[in-house]
This record gives sequence, structure tokens and C-alpha cells, in this order.
Amino acid sequence: MNIPLLKNGIVRTPVVMQMQATECGAACLTSILAHFGYWIELRELSQKMAINRDGANLLQIKSTAVTFNLKAQGKMATKRQLRKLKPPFIAHWDKNHFVVVEGFHRGKIHINNPAVGRQVISTDELDRHYSGICLMLEPDTDFEPHGKRPSSTRQLLALFQGNQQTALIIAGYALLMTIPGLTLAAALKSFVDDILIQQTNTWILPLILLLVLAAVLNAIFIYQQNRYLLKLETKLTARISGNFFMHLMKLPMQYFNQRSAGDLMSRLASCHNISALLAGPFSLAFAHMISAAVYAAVMFSMDVKLALAALAITFLNIALVWSTQNLRSEKSAAMLSHQATLAGVSVSALHAAETLKATGSESDFITHQWMREEIQAINASQIMGRTSQYLNTAPGLAHTISIACILGFGSALIIGSNLSIGILLGFQTLMGQFANSIQSVISLAAGIQQSTADLQRFNDVTEVDIDTRNHIPEPTAPDRLSGTLNVDQLAFRYTENSPWVLQNIHFSVAPGERVALVGGSGSGKSTLARILLGLEQPDHGCITIGDRNLADIDNATLSASIASVDQDIFLFEGSISNNLTLWDSSLPMQTVIQAAKDACIHDDIIRRPGGYQAHIAERGANFSGGQCQRLEIARALTRTPSVLILDEATAALDALTERRIDNNLRKRAISCLIIAHRLSTIKDCDQILVLDNGTLVERGSHDQLIALNGHYAALVKSQ
Repeated sequence: MNIPLLKNGIVRTPVVMQMQATECGAACLTSILAHFGYWIELRELSQKMAINRDGANLLQIKSTAVTFNLKAQGKMATKRQLRKLKPPFIAHWDKNHFVVVEGFHRGKIHINNPAVGRQVISTDELDRHYSGICLMLEPDTDFEPHGKRPSSTRQLLALFQGNQQTALIIAGYALLMTIPGLTLAAALKSFVDDILIQQTNTWILPLILLLVLAAVLNAIFIYQQNRYLLKLETKLTARISGNFFMHLMKLPMQYFNQRSAGDLMSRLASCHNISALLAGPFSLAFAHMISAAVYAAVMFSMDVKLALAALAITFLNIALVWSTQNLRSEKSAAMLSHQATLAGVSVSALHAAETLKATGSESDFITHQWMREEIQAINASQIMGRTSQYLNTAPGLAHTISIACILGFGSALIIGSNLSIGILLGFQTLMGQFANSIQSVISLAAGIQQSTADLQRFNDVTEVDIDTRNHIPEPTAPDRLSGTLNVDQLAFRYTENSPWVLQNIHFSVAPGERVALVGGSGSGKSTLARILLGLEQPDHGCITIGDRNLADIDNATLSASIASVDQDIFLFEGSISNNLTLWDSSLPMQTVIQAAKDACIHDDIIRRPGGYQAHIAERGANFSGGQCQRLEIARALTRTPSVLILDEATAALDALTERRIDNNLRKRAISCLIIAHRLSTIKDCDQILVLDNGTLVERGSHDQLIALNGHYAALVKSQ
């Protein structure tokens, strides 16, 4: 087992950045496992650890570590005792976070923080952050290394598949572009040795014409190469971003519940970064290597000693960039993490703009929340910028030194009559071309280093399995199932280690029947609705719609058979028609109009200029709350579903409008599952189900439950 040695008491563990705040414990364990030679994806380890919405505790980390044959021991240790422990180990941080302690050196503490990357902190900072608990980890006798370090290059090559022909064309133009470069070197040698020194005037005009021709050809080759590069970038961006977004939208709903909208938007930016790298430095790398090989061959033909000196300096430059690859990727990962957090906070602020203004909290939010994340993102960007400046200065410095060395060495050869001045100047020109080609390859290496963080964020989406229902083949014409709904012994919890949200739920809904679901806040009503819609998967039990198991129903059939309207209204910027049909051109306009009439919104629509083609502002800003809710109901009815789930769907409506919509729904004979608190909404239902702490405690009609004088009666009295 190859374990990195201690250096000055410091252990270097691989930096594994958390994709969300709840993954800090899993990221720390992933880092330590990799340090001991066991490479596993953070996503895979998080699933194995069964992280819930509150993250993982030290006991979960310990029990998971044991499954990998690590000896794990939790310790209560003071800050003084902490120094005597053998790194690496996991420390509890800020009472809600975990970091890897890599060691102590010269009064400083080296930590690997999954939120921001590698840090060196003072003892005062340790006093402020350390919570007094740590987890010691080391390989047991049965521990075996596994896997290998992820390779960004291999993944980039996989993403580049299918574009080899374009890359060869680009490389061909790069090879042609060496001709003007070689011509310039030959012309310079001839000008110095033959015209200046030998005083031969007959070659002046041909040389000038040759240089003009070379310049014209070079411009043509550059134009053609850039044209293909632009086509390649367009193709790669469309393919990578399109596939990424398609995969993202097919992921289980649980994935979206764990990540902010701003964070997911930042991953789209990572797609563009990857595409730009592939279409730029990556696709040009082969071309530049060919050019460098041609220039190197000609340089050796001119003078072997000078060529060897130039190659030696070049390899030193490459070694310098290679030695700094981890530093660059770590800083890039920290920067992207902070930018994603800032994007999430910004999106949340925009969504909550009305609340912030109504409460006069704009300044407080900016000062205490947004500005804090903005400063951290700026600091991370500056650290990344300074790191890049330092690392980018080195190749330029090495190139300048190489020019001086070649001039000095070449001058010595000239003095010894072993080299002509023209050859030295021509060689110097070729070396500049050679250095430019090599510098482009080195820039690619730097780009790959920085792309590691983008690829990690990209993989956090693309390597997650899509919703199982997407694997079910869809029929050409989806069926519409009957309105019979059966729920048998249903149980659900978010993760293996989290408490049960629903237990032993069983009920039936007959076609056209109206069933109300009531209970206190947090009793599991909305969760049950999400399960019936296929947005969450139950741990136990069976759900059937019509005569088919919910788990076996394809998306098209399910969406044609069951619809929902909840309290979170979603209206996008566009026409009313598109908002109602969701771009489904197969829906007859008469069906859409009838749905709007049944939702009591048709008259409001036709009064607007353009009618059903009238514009809706983002989130329905130009409609009232009641109108938005009725538009949502109309959207659900356009597909004439067999089952309709209403989760506080009429809370913004007046009693008269609510009654009219209720009567229209009864005429449609749709099976309705109604989640509501208003007595007027539920008292006429055929049966009422009462949930308490995830358990079905009462069922019956309104009068029966009032007579029972139990949970339902208490809810009614509390109104």
C-alpha cells in the first residue's frame, strides 16, 4: 500500500470538494480513503453513508469507514491533545461541519476543508472553530487499495469522441502553418549569411516576395483553422450542454431537493467551460505537438547542440507546470464552490424579493447574507488569480532565460567558427515558433488542471442515475388509466438513517370519488401527494392506478392519468396558451378552452388583448394570486386526467369561485385527492383521511369524524 510520507509533520490528502453542505463528512472520508489508496466517487460514498437532508453525524462516518476495513475511533480531545494525534484524522468543525486535519507545523494547523480546499490556520482560528471531537482513521489488516485517481484527461478524451476528423483537419492546417515559419527562418539565414555578409544583392527581391507569399499563406491557414475551431466549439457546446441538461431534467426529484437552483445553474457554466477547453486548447494540442515536432526536427538539422539545449529548457518548463497541477485544481475547485454558493443565495433573494421588500429586510439580507458570500467568492477568485499569475509567470521567465542561454551558447559556437550568424538567427526564430507550440501544450495542461473542478461538478449531475421511470418504454399513444387509486401498506423515509415520514398508509379512491387528506403541519400530507405523482419512491408498500402498479407506469401514461395543483405556483414567461398546454401542440384548442372554463379563468383570459395568446410575465407577475391559481388548475385539466391531486390549490380563491370550480370538477367525474385546511373545502368529501406524524389515525365522513371527537374534531375546533 503506497501511503504518502509525512513532510515536516504534514500529510497531504487529496482535496475532495463537497457538492453540497451536507456532504462534508462524506467528502472527508473520501479524501482519507484516497490517501490510503482506496479511490471512490464522493457521490457513491454519500449514497453508501445514506446522508439525509441534515447531513451525516460522526457515528455515520465511523460506521461507513468500518465497512471499508478502516479502524475508526472517536475521541474527545482538547486542542492541546489534538497535536499529539496521528494525522490524517477528521475533526468536528463549527459544530456543523467536518474537516481533515493533515498535521501541525511551526505553530500552524494544516487542514483539508471540503468547503474551501486546503487551508493553513493559526491556533487562534483553531480555538474558534474546533468543536472538541475527532475521528481517528487508519487501515485495518484487511484493508485493500481500490481503484485509481480520476483522470481529467481521460474524461475529456471521452467527451471529445466523434470529433477526431475535425481535429485532424485542424492539425493539417497547423502543419501547413509551419511552412511560413520555416520560410521565415530560412529567409533570415539567407539574408544574413548571403546578402549582408557575402554582399549578394540578387536575392533581395526574391526573398521579399517569398516572405510576402509566406505571410499571405499563413493568414489563409489561420483563417481556415479558426473557421473549423468555431464550428467545433458550436457543436461541442450544443452537444455537451444539451445532453447535460437533458440528463439533469431526468434526475429524481430528491436530487433537486438537495441542491439550490443557483448551484445547478453554475454547473451549466461548467459545461461551457469544458466545451471551450475542448474546442480551444484541447483540439489544438495535437496540432501544436505536430508543429513542435517539425520545428524540433529542423532545429536538430541546423545544430544538434543548440537543439538539445532548447529541449532541455523546454522539459524543465513542462516539469514546472506538472508539479503545480494539484495547487491549480484545488484553488479552482474552491473558487467554483464559493461562486455556486453565491449564485444560490442570489437566486433565493430574487425569488424572495417581495418578502424582503415587504419586511424592509433588503439591507439586512445584503449585509448579513449576500455580502458575506460575495466576499468569500471574491477572495477565492483573487486567490485563484494570484496563483495563476505566479504559475503563468514561470513559463515566460523560462522562455526568456532560454533565449539568453541559446544566444550565449550560440555566440560561443560562432566565435569558435562552428556556427554562422545566419544559422543562429534562423535557429532563434525557429526556437520562438517551437516555444509557442510548446507553450500552447503547457497552457492545455494548465487548463486541464483547472477543469478538474468543472468536471467534478459536471459529473455530480451526469453520473447520477436518472429516475427509474425514464427507463420504462413509452407507448406511441399513452393510455389514460381509470380513476381507481389504491394505496397499500405504504411507508417512506428520505434516507436509510432518517426517521419514517409515512408508515402503514392504506386507502382506496373509487372513480369520481372525492377524498380529503388532513392533518397538522409536518404530518406527511404533501409527501404522500409527491409519492402518488411518482416524484418520490416509497420504501415499502404498493400503489396502483387503475389496474397497474405505479412503479411500472411510463411517464407519458402517468402524466395523462394523474395531475396535480399545489400551493407553489409555476408560471413561466410566455403566452397563456403555452402555459396551459406546456407546448403540447396535439391538445385541441377546444379542450384548452373547456379546461379554462372549468377553472373559472376563461372570462379573465378573453378580456385581455390577444386572449389565449396574451403574455404572462415571469412567475405570473401580471396576474393576481387567485388568477394564477386558476391558471394552474386549468393547466391540470387540459389533459383530462382521471385523478387530480389538489394540495391547497384553492387557498387564494374566494368561497364562491371555489364552489363553482368544485361543481365543475364534479361534473368531470374526476377522482380527487384534496389536501386542504379550510373546512368548506373538505366537509363534503366522500371520505376524509386524517394523518398524524405520518400515520393514518382516522377515516370517515365529516359527520362521522366529528362524532368521533378525535384528531379531526380537534382540527375543526382549532379553525
